[in-house]
Amino acid sequence: MPLKGQEVSGAAGDTQGQRILFLGNSYNRFSVECLKALVELGHDLVVGSYDASAQGAWQLIRNRLKVRGGSFVVRQALHLAWGRTRLAFRRAGAPRRGFASLPELCQAYGLKTIPCTHPNSAEFVQQVRALEVDLIVVAAFGRILTRALLESPRLGCINVHPSLLPRYRGPEPFYWVLANNDETTGVTIHYMDEGIDTGDVILQKEFEIAPGDTEITLKERSVQVAAKLLGEAIPLLLAGKAERVGQDHSAATYYSFPPRGASVARLSRQTRAFQGDTNSAFLDHFRCPHDFASFGLNGELSKEEGFFRFGRDTICYGRFAGTPSKQIAPGLPDASEGARIQDGQILLPFNISQVIENLRNERYVLHAEHSLRTLMEETVIRKFYYFLRPILPITVRKHLQRARFKGWDRIPFPHWPVDFTVELLLDHAMTLVLRSHPDKRIPFIWFWPAGAKSCVLITHDVEATAGRDFCTELMNLDDSFGIKSAFQIVPEVRYEARIGFLEAFRARGFEVNVHDLNHDGALFQDRQEFLRRADRINRFAKEFHTRGFRAGSMYRKQEWYDALDVSYDMSVPNVAHLEPQRGGCCTVMPYFIGHILELPLTTTQDYSLFHILGDYSIELWKKQIDLIRQRHGLISFITHPDYLVERCARQVYRDLLGHLSELKTSERLWVALPGEVNSWWRNRSQMNLVQDGEAWRIEGPDHERACVAYASLENDRLVYTLGSES
Repeated sequence: MPLKGQEVSGAAGDTQGQRILFLGNSYNRFSVECLKALVELGHDLVVGSYDASAQGAWQLIRNRLKVRGGSFVVRQALHLAWGRTRLAFRRAGAPRRGFASLPELCQAYGLKTIPCTHPNSAEFVQQVRALEVDLIVVAAFGRILTRALLESPRLGCINVHPSLLPRYRGPEPFYWVLANNDETTGVTIHYMDEGIDTGDVILQKEFEIAPGDTEITLKERSVQVAAKLLGEAIPLLLAGKAERVGQDHSAATYYSFPPRGASVARLSRQTRAFQGDTNSAFLDHFRCPHDFASFGLNGELSKEEGFFRFGRDTICYGRFAGTPSKQIAPGLPDASEGARIQDGQILLPFNISQVIENLRNERYVLHAEHSLRTLMEETVIRKFYYFLRPILPITVRKHLQRARFKGWDRIPFPHWPVDFTVELLLDHAMTLVLRSHPDKRIPFIWFWPAGAKSCVLITHDVEATAGRDFCTELMNLDDSFGIKSAFQIVPEVRYEARIGFLEAFRARGFEVNVHDLNHDGALFQDRQEFLRRADRINRFAKEFHTRGFRAGSMYRKQEWYDALDVSYDMSVPNVAHLEPQRGGCCTVMPYFIGHILELPLTTTQDYSLFHILGDYSIELWKKQIDLIRQRHGLISFITHPDYLVERCARQVYRDLLGHLSELKTSERLWVALPGEVNSWWRNRSQMNLVQDGEAWRIEGPDHERACVAYASLENDRLVYTLGSES
């Protein structure tokens, strides 16, 4: 694509004398990408951009608050600030990648611009006629055009609309196709008339709504489709070969703006399957005989998902036979009041499998009062931070992050410092199962091999050259305590990682996994870009001879993981109060996301401990270890060679290794590599309990290392006992 000062070749010569006026919103990505598509075609362009902030900041804020709510206004303000900052850099001659606004794009390509505050005024219409415009192209302009302007160009006026017309006419189809649970959506290019999105259709492109799509991700995908479709339509229009297909107005639907503050996401197919299966989560967790698990629904579930509790402290998110709350607040309805046992079946006023799936996949974050997910998905803060990060010393970064995380300790959910909501739900379920089988113990397959009480994972994320160069010394330190660990290596940009460097880890019994692609914070910003990056990640996984992955900075979209050709992932925190992307999977056990096994992070990262909390001790880690041990969970750590270079930090890590080494023996902890845990958990998922007389035996792969355990009630308290201890 030629920038200002470069010659335009190809199509420009073929369309000389044909002028296009583009009308768009100054800081709307849909407008920006459509204009980019026109620039690439090489036509004579004039740009009229509408900047809503020109009406006055306070007037704009009042209007947007009234229509869309506070979080929308904050996102828009951040995006506006980001766009204007980039424009200032561009005007100063600083090279930038991509474009955040129409003014920036026009600056880069030297495009002619005209003021467009009042596009229907007689002055503007006269100006367009004087320009002898052949075609007007409109994209996300946000203004209704009058007949006088529509009839000004020789070839008419066309609009790029992000839905499959005649359905979803109106300003915000992204929200409504998700709210209505449509399977597909698309983009339409149509002629404009005086109605709203009612003109004849030129081209349409349909695409599937992906599992987990939100308004923001769907908009990003629509942008890419729209730009490509516009590139196909313009040559047809200018050559007089474009079709005109009238819309079926009887099939038309019109939607205005979404409800104030509303947000919505598409459920994954896996989650929708769980909605009809009440036993899966329980059986997968315990691996007990199916005869013991018989859960049903007590009442008709609500259409909307929301928050409720099951008992005093267990917060749930999902559909509920009652009225769930849209936010976490005092007085949540208690679903335990609707639990009962009838003819040996346990009836609950919610689908326990669905609720657990919602928690693991962090679906509650879209609605939680203190969530920053929408801000994260907008990516404005992230873009700005990663733009400046290379020049920021750690002393500056930690102060910025402390300011950003201010108030983290007041977030009510997930629970800090470790959240056991999934385990609590399953314990409640097991208690009900035991009450439905009086005088019985329930056999199940113990969680860890050889009767280990818990499992420990030590992982090291190598972020930069200093960390890479410290890896050998870190391996020596781990080895001195008899502990092996996994090193996550960034394959592109950050540093050189040759095959010999990787083999040095494996030669000493350590593990290597892929860490993001280039650790720029942008892996999950756009679905199509993610798919391109996922392809390279998959190639690096084969080159590294590994089956493990972790995303940079723990950014994640679990709904997209099906594109990764890996066996296990380590990118989801148990509780993410101190992570750039808030949320948390609310479990301390591995779980499957489609074909991928998730090994959640269940303790605080070393960077957060040292630089956010300012704590150079292992007291928090010891507390988290003790809590997780009581639940027989996965105790997983992330440290960074880049930070352990510091002497004080290294001593804290040495103290941690010493503590774990003692617990390994005294508390029967299994200290394993991620690949070993992946193999065990997959094998366990294929094991079954078979009754052999009065006893039980385990069948399936790796059954020799598995142990039978029993759940029972002692003074109405749930107790787990290994078969060898009973």
